[in-house]
Amino acid sequence: MPNEVYFLEIIAKNDLEDTGNLKARVISQVKCWCKPGFHAKRLLKFVLVTPETLDQLFDRLAPMLESLKDSGSIERFVLHPAPSAVVTDHGKIDALAHYLRAGQVEAAERNKSQRLRHLEGRQRRV
Repeated sequence: MPNEVYFLEIIAKNDLEDTGNLKARVISQVKCWCKPGFHAKRLLKFVLVTPETLDQLFDRLAPMLESLKDSGSIERFVLHPAPSAVVTDHGKIDALAHYLRAGQVEAAERNKSQRLRHLEGRQRRV
């Protein structure tokens, strides 16, 4: 299954300064390639790279995110496929644009290595 790039958006109930280590808690629980790409007063956006489908990733992350929601740390969360490019008010030097490109490179490298592994396996059998 090919690796895909996703965005995970988390809206906090309070200002991020008051949420403690919310970003660190999310990164430690995601268990895949994950970079914090964007933050605002109450918004965090992460770039994820994983071979899972959107539904599989949601099913895996939903219990952790729901527990954060129940504890009062976050208000809402959204998981969606990443676009092919992002334009921000800071242009291409923005962290979100940078980590989106880094995620696309990471996914391409992982997909290439999987493809090569299958080709090498076939060549050995011949």
